[in-house]
Amino acid sequence: MCRGPNLNQILLEVTNKYGFYYENMEIGSIIEKYETLFPGRFLDSSEAYDIKASQIISEILHEFLLKLCNQTSNTSQSGIVNSILKELEENYKNEINIKNIAEENHISPQYLIKIFKTETGYPPYEYLKKYRLSKAAELLAYSQKDINEIAEETGFSSTSNFICQFKKEKNTSPGTYRKLMKKERINNHENKKISNEEIPSQDTTAIVQKALRYIVVNYRDMITVEAISRHCNISISYFSKIFKKETGLTLTQYVNDFRLHKAAEELFQSQNTVLEIAMQSGFQNLSYFIRMFKKEFGVTPGEYRKKGVDKRIL
Repeated sequence: MCRGPNLNQILLEVTNKYGFYYENMEIGSIIEKYETLFPGRFLDSSEAYDIKASQIISEILHEFLLKLCNQTSNTSQSGIVNSILKELEENYKNEINIKNIAEENHISPQYLIKIFKTETGYPPYEYLKKYRLSKAAELLAYSQKDINEIAEETGFSSTSNFICQFKKEKNTSPGTYRKLMKKERINNHENKKISNEEIPSQDTTAIVQKALRYIVVNYRDMITVEAISRHCNISISYFSKIFKKETGLTLTQYVNDFRLHKAAEELFQSQNTVLEIAMQSGFQNLSYFIRMFKKEFGVTPGEYRKKGVDKRIL
């Protein structure tokens, strides 16, 4: 008969498997107390007693710790991931240390990476890189800052690293991307409808139907009230008024609702990651997507997908 594992081994196994750190837990004192439970030298010098006691208590403690760890539900995991997403998105300009974030959430780095990838489809650093690149793209399109400034402001270690990562992500250089965005803004400005007069003679239902068809075709891309009113050849104020009257929703509410239901379909029908589905559905911010999805469906995208898989199995 072999002696059971010691407390260090049990804690290491549980932490690596389930990622739990217990706040205010003094491992040293626990080990001390644990070891006093084997007083064979005081009660019975029998080696068989020592071995049996060690095994039984090891098994009990092991089971107890596993039960504690299993109290972590999918909901709490989603809460942890949302907290990490918030941390990354608020501090993307600075150096990010996953080990520190793990400690703040009382989990191991390995467990952090595991649940983050389960929820988002990407490891934390990969998501952070994509988020930084999206912020850099915004600055290239809408600011006059030079590329060196943008690289530094979005958390990249060097300009050369930023350019390399940007090319991989966008299939074009930062400079070329900026020129393309500038050209698009000029075209949009030239085509902009400057008249704010209403057109009472037009069939408002037909106008809104035209707008809805535009949304169906372009929901994956950025949709603005300026672009869609221009498409319908009416003023922004008039478009907003008749769209709300016909649909009962603002343009933003309608587009978000449409995107969320498209994303829900993709979660059932494809193997794409949550982040990929969010981006393909027109959401540029993952934490915003998860928050809106949960508000609409009552569960996170990961939980929604799992329910769909469970139903198919049954």
